[in-house]
Amino acid sequence: MKEAHRASTLSLLLSALALSSAVFQAQAFYHPDEGRWISRDPIGEDEGGPNLYIYVRNAPLTWYDLLGLLVSGWYDRNTGIMVITDDDTGEKIILCGESGGKPYGDPIPAGGFDILDHPNQDFFRLDAVDKTPRNDIHEPTGRTHFRLHKPGRTIGCIAAKTECGDCWGNVRDMIRKTKTEDIEVTSQRRWPLPPKKETIKKFGNFTVKDTSDDAEAAKNILDECKCSCGHTEGGGGGK
Repeated sequence: MKEAHRASTLSLLLSALALSSAVFQAQAFYHPDEGRWISRDPIGEDEGGPNLYIYVRNAPLTWYDLLGLLVSGWYDRNTGIMVITDDDTGEKIILCGESGGKPYGDPIPAGGFDILDHPNQDFFRLDAVDKTPRNDIHEPTGRTHFRLHKPGRTIGCIAAKTECGDCWGNVRDMIRKTKTEDIEVTSQRRWPLPPKKETIKKFGNFTVKDTSDDAEAAKNILDECKCSCGHTEGGGGGK
């Protein structure tokens, strides 16, 4: 019994020592010796997946979230399904979108983007995470000025489908009410004479994917993701 008690006490002491070297980063503890987070991701099981201790979807070289409370989202060019999640509350909104071809233009390229502020309250700047981020240029293609916005024309931006107008209002409000980070970007203001750099708000992270070559993945998306306003037909990317 004494040996068992000593072993239990030693285990508690080791746990206490381990926790004492952990670092609290706003919403979670990080253990530098272990090289991992030891607190569960506040986003929870629904969006975080089976690994509840990941950080920015295990892609810290691509994204960061200093507060752990930004929004995250994704859009599938093939099905037109878009999902936006508040990483603080876990609230999720599903809606249908479209990109390009209205009246012309190719869909937005696949890849990672930052969701940044825009002067128009119904628009968000999607800035590609590439070799030179936050310059509003998708360097692999040379295309510029990608946006996430309300229903309307799109020559490459992501627009909510007209049938999802109510959903878009909820998405807009969710994004604009979330915690934010101030970051420095290449200015896109045209009047008055803009500075080369300016500080704007970052709302979260966004991924554009394409399941055109994966019928099973596309089917799973359509089966599991139903538009929050009841509209069930996917938007598609448009060519």
